[in-house]
Amino acid sequence: LPKFQSIHPPQLPPAMTSILSQLDASFASLESSLSAKLAGRDPSSSSSSSSPISYDEVLPALEKMQHPLGYAWSIASHLNGVKNTDELRKEYEANQPKVVQASMKFGQSKVLYDALSSLRTSWETADEEAATSSFLAAQRRRAVSNTLRSMTLQGVGLPVGSPEQVRFNEIKLRFAELSTAFSNNVLDATKAFGLTVTDPSDVEDVPESALAMWAEAHKRFLVKEAETEGDEEKKTEAEGMEVDAAKGPWRITLDGPSYIAAMQHMPNRDVRKKVYLGYLTRASEFTASEAEAEAEAEAADNKGEETKEEKAPIGKNNVLIIEEILKLRKEMAGLLGFDNYAEMSLASKMAPDVASVTNLSNLILEKALPAAQRELAAAT
Repeated sequence: LPKFQSIHPPQLPPAMTSILSQLDASFASLESSLSAKLAGRDPSSSSSSSSPISYDEVLPALEKMQHPLGYAWSIASHLNGVKNTDELRKEYEANQPKVVQASMKFGQSKVLYDALSSLRTSWETADEEAATSSFLAAQRRRAVSNTLRSMTLQGVGLPVGSPEQVRFNEIKLRFAELSTAFSNNVLDATKAFGLTVTDPSDVEDVPESALAMWAEAHKRFLVKEAETEGDEEKKTEAEGMEVDAAKGPWRITLDGPSYIAAMQHMPNRDVRKKVYLGYLTRASEFTASEAEAEAEAEAADNKGEETKEEKAPIGKNNVLIIEEILKLRKEMAGLLGFDNYAEMSLASKMAPDVASVTNLSNLILEKALPAAQRELAAAT
């Protein structure tokens, strides 16, 4: 496992620069070798003839060179999700476009696509029984077929440098930006919510473990509040405060363990409702305005008038992000020749068409809705 405790945000840019530079050189070499073979030349000599392209020369070689990037970026993504800080978020967002562009380079490589197509054609013209006689051969065929399909959905068929390809790539980059913003907004809204409970009757019969968790959360809240206010005396007092799980106060947050414990054990219906609504409305129009005002104020304090010249932020309201994603999905699907994004999505799934999915959804709705309505009536 990675030594997460030894990984720090400033290490991300040089690491990604080194990995992407090596990846770019390795992929250029692979494309050169495959181009020579497709043209009937031997890339290792001046001979005008070469052996056919083999499976091991393409997908295994590609996977091997992609592994360092996938491994490093998965670590960065994990840390950004579970140990998010302003510094890490900044470095992550700065490097994300480079990773997306590297992915697009693989997905839109005409040489790679032609090499895989040539390989599939050679198998189709070979003896069918011999080609499918082993499990390994069948899996190789499937891997090649899936990769060709994936490349098609990544825009390999769009003319190089065409307005369609340029726009497609812009959409892919925007998707990455919106996805990260969406996750950050949920995380920020989760951190921002807190409900302090002081009445012991509100937590009657709640398990001791949950009470201890909420009491400790209240102490952390007081310490953080004092830090924000810059009040060292108040901070010292909060840090020295004795935590009493039985007497409280208790602070409920939207972090998974805290939220689930509240919904399962909190006897006070009004408290549960506040926590539940807080969870449902995270990063929505109900919480975004205040968060955006705070972010703008902080940016103004830190950078003054410079903020006016920067790119406008996406915003804290994920409803607007979802709406933009839906519009971009439809546009992207159209660029690839699909009537809608549902058709594009099903191109790589088992369902035969959109109508089949709709019919199944309607069938489930017909059976499930009456039961859900009965349960709602019983609960209210």
